[in-house]
Amino acid sequence: MNKSNVSSEKQATIFDVAKLANVSVSTVSRVFNGKDRVSERTREKVQRVMSELNYVPSNIAASMITGKTKMILVMVPDFQNPYFSQVMCGIEAELRANEYYAVFLPHNNFPAGEYSQIQTKFDKIVDGIIAIPDQNLQFYKNWSKPCIIVDRYRRGEGMNTVLADNFQGGQMLTQELVRAGHKKIALISAHSWATTISDRLDGYRSVLQEHHIPIRQDYIILDEFCNRTGYESIVKLMQLPDPPTAVVAANNLICIGCIQACQELGLRIGEDLSLVGYDDHELAQYGYPGITVIRQPAVEMGKQAAMDLLARLNNENLPVVKRTMAVELIRRKSVKQL
Repeated sequence: MNKSNVSSEKQATIFDVAKLANVSVSTVSRVFNGKDRVSERTREKVQRVMSELNYVPSNIAASMITGKTKMILVMVPDFQNPYFSQVMCGIEAELRANEYYAVFLPHNNFPAGEYSQIQTKFDKIVDGIIAIPDQNLQFYKNWSKPCIIVDRYRRGEGMNTVLADNFQGGQMLTQELVRAGHKKIALISAHSWATTISDRLDGYRSVLQEHHIPIRQDYIILDEFCNRTGYESIVKLMQLPDPPTAVVAANNLICIGCIQACQELGLRIGEDLSLVGYDDHELAQYGYPGITVIRQPAVEMGKQAAMDLLARLNNENLPVVKRTMAVELIRRKSVKQL
């Protein structure tokens, strides 16, 4: 054997190795991946050629043989929300540990036409999909590739899902305020198709009912998941004839807006108004006073989603699973004892 036919200026390919070793391309792939069904003599010959050619395997060449690209499409609403970033970190870490690559794509509520273009472009180059989706769940169900949904759930869809216990989170935040003596408790959230949000609202209501505290509709504001919602809702609530003494902010962006409004209105959080929130964002951790929040296992949820997807790539007959992960209450200084 010699490598005169392989230019020293060109990186050797799996086809070069197969030609010089006088074996099939699939045999080279089996040797490299440590598979059985290769004799020891053939294995030694192929490994010797690999060494001589300084062969580095190509994902593209490997995909031609195995039908797998080792690439996963990860779709999220946007890259700005720190919570989504944590989920993405968990996904990427688990995929990388298993020699897979993540392709991240923000969907930002794509129109229907754009969704079909995405499927056309990515269907041949990814092995599966992990998504924090919008309500267009049919898009993900239409793919022939395995799919895992994270953080969102709609009853009756029958999709593989990993999410936090949002009902428990809504309960824990409201219980924290009730234990401190509060009875005038407002909730600021958003309209949503997913049970992610309705479960938090249900948890809030269940605690008020348990303690025989009236559920006041003027204390429940549903708008959008953004800073503006938190800001404008605090202004509106404080203008009521009988304003609340405490507020539950249903996500991190709403909580940040609430903090901004309190600062501009001269309201001291933890004194003039108690505030609890969802997601352990930086302002909750490092602002003054620190905000009591529900911490979701965002990184762990991402890792679990990647683990579930990889398992399905190896066994497409696994049953549909909905995983619900526990949340944690982080106490700080934003709740006043009445």
